Amino acid sequence: MATSASSQNHDRVLVYAEYLSRIRSIAISIQLSELCYPQQLTFRDVRTAVLHYTKASGSSDSTTGVHDESNESSKEKQNHESNRSDQLDELESSTASGITDSIELNQKEKSSNSNDNEFIINLPEDITVRVSESTIPISELTSTLSFRLPASPELADVLQTKLNFYDSYDQIPWSADMLNSHKVSFCCVQCDGELVKPNRIKQWKSLPSENWAEMMDFWHCHKPKSEDDNMASKFNPSYAVSKFTPYSGTVLVGDCYFYLFKDDTTARVVGETVACEKCGYDLGTCDASDKTSLTVWKWNLKLVTPDVSTDNTKTKDDIREAVASTNTCMPTKKPAKPLRLTYPLHQYVSTVIARLIDSHAIYTFSITDMDEKPDLLLWVFNPDIKYTTATSAKGQRGFKIVYTYDKKIMPSLEKTRGEIEVVKFPPRVLEVLKAHLVENTLSLPENARSFGQWTVSMLEKIN
Repeated sequence: MATSASSQNHDRVLVYAEYLSRIRSIAISIQLSELCYPQQLTFRDVRTAVLHYTKASGSSDSTTGVHDESNESSKEKQNHESNRSDQLDELESSTASGITDSIELNQKEKSSNSNDNEFIINLPEDITVRVSESTIPISELTSTLSFRLPASPELADVLQTKLNFYDSYDQIPWSADMLNSHKVSFCCVQCDGELVKPNRIKQWKSLPSENWAEMMDFWHCHKPKSEDDNMASKFNPSYAVSKFTPYSGTVLVGDCYFYLFKDDTTARVVGETVACEKCGYDLGTCDASDKTSLTVWKWNLKLVTPDVSTDNTKTKDDIREAVASTNTCMPTKKPAKPLRLTYPLHQYVSTVIARLIDSHAIYTFSITDMDEKPDLLLWVFNPDIKYTTATSAKGQRGFKIVYTYDKKIMPSLEKTRGEIEVVKFPPRVLEVLKAHLVENTLSLPENARSFGQWTVSMLEKIN
């Protein structure tokens, strides 16, 4: 009996599909559990593949867990392999380049065997129409499979992929543009205590990249010459010491923090710590020499929307689209009045890594706690991938990474990686990050989970 998409047995089939943008193809790796035998791969549409497989009789309800292979069963396997050998040769000859864009149509009816099963595979990108109308027979009795299918992405997706490859720092949680588009506020992630005083914030401004001073100096030194130019004007040391300071009514927005004017907030300052006035939860830091400005980390906040019961439907839908959908923000409660939204904590790590790759072209990171004690060594293999797993409903952007949190082998691996950037996060973020990486590793087929002493995984980005 065919297995529906909603009730698929994810313990029985592991799938990883990745869109390879440079060669416009989709690589699929599949692992089935023992006593499950693949039959063929078909397609419902350009984004959905279906793996047909059979399950050996007695494999699910056996009390002993031992599979009895009779002579008849062995002959059946031999016949199965023999009948499909010609089809396999034909398929291999048509995919010499590794891309199955020459698959011949196979109109065989599905087997009527009662042990037939289907597993739905959501693809990260569109495949070509010709492949979507074909059937790929599988002639080997194996538990691991791999395919490479030609993709046919929309032109807009191709352009966006190219932009993402050269500029991975293209999305941050709660960007200034998004916050200026809606009437929003923020509260403490621990107790929902109000952070920003009512009607105080009029504008959200993006902070420039950390190398803005270098770019300004380069522009100043290489600007078009005029008669008034002189050597003294070709360097402006103020660029290197300039400091951005928030003022009343305006918040400066960084990748993972807000820079606020203290009197616009309800926060308490204890030494160099910014705390929630209601519960005392640590929200951020302040400079001892500047008590008028506060740095508050975004992961310690919830975004608060207007009361959706009194706002019109358009505003409510706009907020959901801009905040919840496109930026993968997650409601912390069921939709109510007002909505309170947070980001998955691991996406703050991917945001920081994207910024460092973009500004410094560094791909290896030592992830530490706030006291700089090494907790995780992470190497970005591919800075921008689109992938799906057995549980994915649609393609997800992310980093293809390898990592280790084994402190015994970290020093030896660090010696092989050249320049390494140290990135600090609080323990709460680190715990979620490691859980996310381990979960993604376990979603991969077993033969794709390791690379030498490294463990392979994906780090999700903000879509």
